[in-house]
Amino acid sequence: MKPVEIILAESLGFCIGVRRAVEKAEEQAARAKKVFSLGPLIHNPQEVSRLAGRGVTVVDGLDEVPDGTVIVRAHGAPPEVYRAAASRGIEVVDATCPFVFSLQRKAMALADAGYQVIIVGDPAHPEVAGVVGWTGGRALVVTGEEDVERLPLTGRVGVVAQTTQRKDNVEAVVARLKAKGQEVVVEQTICRATAERQEAARRLAAHVDVMVVVGGTTSSNTQKLATICRDAGARTYHVESASDLDPNWFCQAKRVGVTAGASTPDWVVKEVIRRMEELVQAEGVAETQAQQTGEPGAGGEQAGGTPGPQNGQEERPHIEMRSFRPGQLVQGTVVHVDSDQILVDVGYKSEGIVTRAEMSLRPGQEPADVFAEQCDPALEQRVG
Repeated sequence: MKPVEIILAESLGFCIGVRRAVEKAEEQAARAKKVFSLGPLIHNPQEVSRLAGRGVTVVDGLDEVPDGTVIVRAHGAPPEVYRAAASRGIEVVDATCPFVFSLQRKAMALADAGYQVIIVGDPAHPEVAGVVGWTGGRALVVTGEEDVERLPLTGRVGVVAQTTQRKDNVEAVVARLKAKGQEVVVEQTICRATAERQEAARRLAAHVDVMVVVGGTTSSNTQKLATICRDAGARTYHVESASDLDPNWFCQAKRVGVTAGASTPDWVVKEVIRRMEELVQAEGVAETQAQQTGEPGAGGEQAGGTPGPQNGQEERPHIEMRSFRPGQLVQGTVVHVDSDQILVDVGYKSEGIVTRAEMSLRPGQEPADVFAEQCDPALEQRVG
């Protein structure tokens, strides 16, 4: 009997923003006695629990912080949080994801230029709530094109999106706004790593029988990955940890795909894969024994879901991750620029970082004077 293949998506797990937030939290916990995270640092309960063991306490608001250091999580925070912390003398360590920071600045610029800002995203998500704050509370939030009809629109409209949004959803909202005769300016704010992760999950899900999506149940980007995999035709299961796996999911499966949300640490993904290997091996042994005795397989027919490719159908794509060696020269695409660093996509699982100290800048020169972000022209329309 041919063994079950477990195939990893080309892009999965921690993104640069989440990894940066976790590293900042660990650094602070190592040097400070009291460290507080303003809300869960990332949407992954296992990682939040691990950080708690290192001394990072999660609080809902600044009123729960007597003194010490407060970490603004990867999702960012509205400006009033920074002002309130400063008025109380509380040290703030800003772990806002660079892409979320860029979203905040673009939304604020649109609002200041007189546009009615529309955010495509989840109104209950902390990232979106923070962005609304940076527009002075003037932004309107829609989850999809069906919400456009209820908007009180009279003037120019500026559209931004939660960084983990699906591109097709944003495009649908923009199309509906234009159909209403609105003057629409669109800023590209979807995280490039998110878009790549979603596309990698879509490709893999189209060539496997079962997809396992690993990540927190409250993680927006992980939920979207699960939806994308289901839409691609694979039986899809969203798990937080290895203990959530059910052996019945893998009955009669030939190919099983794995992806993970941007807030899922590597160690959780490895635990899930290790447990999957145990389960599919046990299932394979049971099926072989059943064939030898003429009895049905251990799991029987798997109910529900959409079957994956059958024998003779399209083969799975070749999954390959670029590898690098020290000192190797590589070409990449600049995906984010700020005053301290640039992020460069080099085809690896996360973006490369070039710090200001590593740049050859003339006196008085800023990174943005030398480097420009390369965005998707299908959505990008700059304010003139």
